[in-house]
Amino acid sequence: MLGLFGQTSLLCVPATRALIDAVGWRQTYFWSAAIILATLCLVLPCVCDRAEQAGLRPDGDAVDVVIDGLGLRAQPPPTRVRVGLISRRWKRFLLNERELGYALLDAGYDVRLLALEDMTLYEQVAALRATTLLVGVHGSGLNNALYLRPGAAVLQIVPFGLRYRGDFEGIATRNGVSYGELVLEDRRRSVFHWEFLDPERLVAGRAAVLDAGSPPGGREVYAFWVNQDVVVPRAAFLGAVRGAAASPLNRRLLAG
Repeated sequence: MLGLFGQTSLLCVPATRALIDAVGWRQTYFWSAAIILATLCLVLPCVCDRAEQAGLRPDGDAVDVVIDGLGLRAQPPPTRVRVGLISRRWKRFLLNERELGYALLDAGYDVRLLALEDMTLYEQVAALRATTLLVGVHGSGLNNALYLRPGAAVLQIVPFGLRYRGDFEGIATRNGVSYGELVLEDRRRSVFHWEFLDPERLVAGRAAVLDAGSPPGGREVYAFWVNQDVVVPRAAFLGAVRGAAASPLNRRLLAG
C-alpha cells in the first residue's frame, strides 16, 4: 500500500507536466514552479499528524519527483568540475561576472553562466544536475542547491554589511551539498540603491548606515541590503571557488 507521501508524490508527476504545458516551459524564477511544487509534495503529507498511527510510511522524494517528471533521470552524471555562475538579469547584479567567468576558465574550470530567468524549466534542472559547484550572490537562486547532486557545493557571495544569510546552508546540508561563503567587505565595490531605504534611516548620513551594517532581518534587509550590485575581487573569488571545490564530488572529479 502506498504511504500518504507516496500517493501525493505520484500526483505531483502529472501535476508537474501539466504545469509545464500550461506555462510553455517558462518560469520567471525557478523556485516559483519546481521548488514550490517540491515543497508542496513535502508539506501536504505532513498535515496529517496521524499518518504514522494509521500505518502510513513516507516514501519517495519530492526532488526525485520533479526530476522524473521532467524526464531527466537518465541524464549522465558530470565527468568534470563545472562551475555554474548564477547570472541575474533584473537585480542584484554581479557586475564583473564576465571577468570572473574568464578567470575560472583560465584556472581550468568548466564554466556556465546560468541566466535562470531566461531558461526553460527543463533547461534549468538539466543545467543544475550537470553543475558541481553553484555560485551566486545572495538570493533565491541559491535554493537550487536542492537539485545539485550529492557531494556538490554551493558558494554564496554575501554583499557588504549583510548579516542575514537565509537558509541556503541548511538547504544545501540537507541535500548532501557542501556550503561556503565569500563575504564582501569593501563597500567601495558595491552599488547601493538608496531609494530602497526608508528616509528616516538616512538622518545620520549614508556612511552611518553602512558602518552599522544590516539588521539581522526585516524589511530593510530585503529592500536595501540584499539588493546591492557588486564587484567581486578576482583573487578572493578564485580562492573561495578552490575551497568549495574541495567538496566530495568535486574532489573526486579533480582526482580523475
